[in-house]
Amino acid sequence: MAAPTTTIDKVRRRLVDLSTTNPLADDFTVIDEAISSAVTRYSQDRPREVVVDVTGAGTNYYALTGGGTVAASWVDGSSRVVSIDYPASAVANDYTPTWLDQDTDWTTYKSAIITYLRLRNHAPTASEVARVTYTAPHTHTTATDTVPTQELDALCDLAAHYACLALATKAAASQDSVIAADSTNYRDSQLRFKQQAEAWLKSYEDRLGISNGTAGASATADWNRSNTVGQPWLTHNRRWR
Repeated sequence: MAAPTTTIDKVRRRLVDLSTTNPLADDFTVIDEAISSAVTRYSQDRPREVVVDVTGAGTNYYALTGGGTVAASWVDGSSRVVSIDYPASAVANDYTPTWLDQDTDWTTYKSAIITYLRLRNHAPTASEVARVTYTAPHTHTTATDTVPTQELDALCDLAAHYACLALATKAAASQDSVIAADSTNYRDSQLRFKQQAEAWLKSYEDRLGISNGTAGASATADWNRSNTVGQPWLTHNRRWR
């Protein structure tokens, strides 16, 4: 299903592709495909988090794929379990989650046809609930839209990036054996589209706080602390004050 018309218009404006009779992107197919590619990349950088309450069945295994799945939006190879609150109950002011440990309490297990969530140390009964948070790809169509409004402009920047790459490829493959004119310079068009593609990608990364393709999250620590025993460091001598 096609992307929303408003999104297609936003991307076209970024490309200054405003002609209705002679668009740069043939019948907007290039634009729609660019938006689809952008949603795929955006889903990796900002995956959608889905929360589901899983009612116990007296077992350690709960299907994530196939029939009877407890996670309808799970996509193998893309989704992952973020957290599990067990046993979970209705949220009130005094509610305190009981988080299971990712390293020791759960994992995923694959049979020949089904991917399961395996609770290593628990088999919830029918009266218990495990509140599972997992990631899933985004959808951005006329029927369903999971992209947050505040990040739509970033998505459009990324779609403009992919559209420019497609138009650069089109320009690189273009040639005219009938008309010989200096003004028909496809190489210049190709280079301009490539430059625009790089600029729109940077705009997308800046909007989301991404640096060199990595989401903007980090941790810092002071490893150059005072050496109280007077010994040299591994890579340099002691720094005297």
